[in-house]
Amino acid sequence: MGVEGQNCIEQEIEKMFENELSLKGRAFSNYIALKEVCRREIDFGCGIKLDFQYNPGRKASVMAKVDEETLKKRPCFLCPSGLSPEQLTYNWHSATGKGYLIRVNPFPIFFNHYTISADYHTRQEIAGRYADMLQLAGELGRYVIFYNGPKCGASAPDHFHFQAFPKGHLPIESLVGREELRNMLIEESSAGAQLFELSGYLRGAYVIKSGSSAAMLQIFEYLYSLGKMHPNEWEPRMNIISWREQESNSNAGGGAYTTVLFFREESRPKCFWGSEGEERVYISPASVEMSGVVMTSSRETFENLGGEKIREILNEVSLEGSYADAINNKIREL
Repeated sequence: MGVEGQNCIEQEIEKMFENELSLKGRAFSNYIALKEVCRREIDFGCGIKLDFQYNPGRKASVMAKVDEETLKKRPCFLCPSGLSPEQLTYNWHSATGKGYLIRVNPFPIFFNHYTISADYHTRQEIAGRYADMLQLAGELGRYVIFYNGPKCGASAPDHFHFQAFPKGHLPIESLVGREELRNMLIEESSAGAQLFELSGYLRGAYVIKSGSSAAMLQIFEYLYSLGKMHPNEWEPRMNIISWREQESNSNAGGGAYTTVLFFREESRPKCFWGSEGEERVYISPASVEMSGVVMTSSRETFENLGGEKIREILNEVSLEGSYADAINNKIREL
């Protein structure tokens, strides 16, 4: 779809955003509350600066219980029957034939935050949907699209969904351009894609860049096949964020599309649950946290944590270095 079509979709959902807020329901109140979010810069090391936020409006997401028994008892808030009366919907269909419902996220991280959910109730699983993610990144060219795995921050792991908000908020958008953080694995594939681990930031953080969505898909599917599987789980633990540059460049180094895949080891850090003699730390990493905007719904956590502890948390939930090394060796053997 051309630029005209892309602008049309962006205009339609942004118009829907304005219309829903004009109804002054739950989303209106929570977007007004965004103005009160507290922020401070965190030194992560290696010249990397992260954004630390105190956002009490995200408490439901940070503290979400996603065990099977809890999911069975609560109504799905992404199905039509679970929506608030004022929630509006924009219908979108991918080239692969799948239907999605784009709605204003009523618990926002940033302004113009949307949830893009499957139009029927089906579990959170990226297999067969990554091409749709890239198409969304192309048609919503001013936005980043992200995916939280069922054990990696998805507060509705029983109903498939992406999320989107405008570019320019996440440190990862610039970190991928820092060559000193890269461990290059594929300089340029036969299809014209580049793959590297952003190991100078986090282990298991893999970046795919290409001007071709087909080349992106080829590399992604291979990388996905190398992910670590945990017992009784249906996909590797991961967070994914994708975007497309406004001005396309077919050269793999420039990369019209960029995807960052964060393979994960843990769902939440040990300090989230607390231990004897220690206060709980209310940080539950998902795509946004892995991308450099760390949120907490606790003022105490916000005021007391420094860069060293946040680095410890993100490293703890990231893929083990030895497993990342094994993945890298397999890729280099290609």
